[in-house]
Amino acid sequence: MFSKDDIRFMLKSINIRFPTDLKKGEIFNAMNWTNESWNLGDVLFLTIIPPKAQAHCKKMYVYSQSVFFEPIMSFNDYYHRSNDLNLEHYNGLHILHNDDYGNGHWLQCQCRGMGFDIDIKPKPYINFKYEKKKNTVLINIEGHSYHHLTEIITPIIQKFVDENSNDFHFVETFNKQSDPHIKNIEFFQLSVEEMIKKVGTFEYFIGLDSGLMHISAALDVKSIIITDRPKVERLYLPKPNGNYNDFIGISYLYPQNVHLHLDGENQLVKQLSVENLKRALNGDLYPYWREDYLDLILEF
Repeated sequence: MFSKDDIRFMLKSINIRFPTDLKKGEIFNAMNWTNESWNLGDVLFLTIIPPKAQAHCKKMYVYSQSVFFEPIMSFNDYYHRSNDLNLEHYNGLHILHNDDYGNGHWLQCQCRGMGFDIDIKPKPYINFKYEKKKNTVLINIEGHSYHHLTEIITPIIQKFVDENSNDFHFVETFNKQSDPHIKNIEFFQLSVEEMIKKVGTFEYFIGLDSGLMHISAALDVKSIIITDRPKVERLYLPKPNGNYNDFIGISYLYPQNVHLHLDGENQLVKQLSVENLKRALNGDLYPYWREDYLDLILEF
């Protein structure tokens, strides 16, 4: 297990190679916000604005035309619908990408850009009480931007499930246009509201960068995320984002999660394999299901 000083040394090294200048927004005092994407994950990024705005005594509204918006906001007790839903009065979150608001997850950069304080554990805001069932694993190996990985990783996940079905209870979920990928386990297809209530009951999540990854983060599900980007030599979390064009995908990955890469490994990120999936569930891979590394984001 790496110590905090070990991680600090690694982050300093990666920061020298890919430096980031920290900025803090000062102009977004009373703006309304929307998201041009209809994706579930992007809609979830709006969820932290109502509680942050209230905590900072700022008047802000959020809105999205996505079909996921209203179901997601039904779990947000800080959300208030605006009487004016004219999108011309809303600022797209994409404008925050025009400047570099420092290190960390996109939610942390988003808060800095709006002049809010950041949470060292980034996650969307979903207010739902749930009871987790021990040794339960939800699998979702579909993703809007990572669908090309599904066919590649399915045999590995299948072998892992077959070898560990006595120790863990595996369940798969997938979208309504597809079929199950993993054989001989339970599966379900649910609406967003039902999905949120269901996901919160799992102890673990194995999947891609997807809407389910963001829901799992919001509900504190221990997550193992499989990715092939950014290149593994840049995947150090919590780490500098650099500019968003250069670090494709990294700003959406949560530092509290375990990450397995398809194309190699570094000190903190191991390559996808049956063995490393088991090590991750057992808490033997960084960040070891611990949160005491997260405040390192404040140093970079």
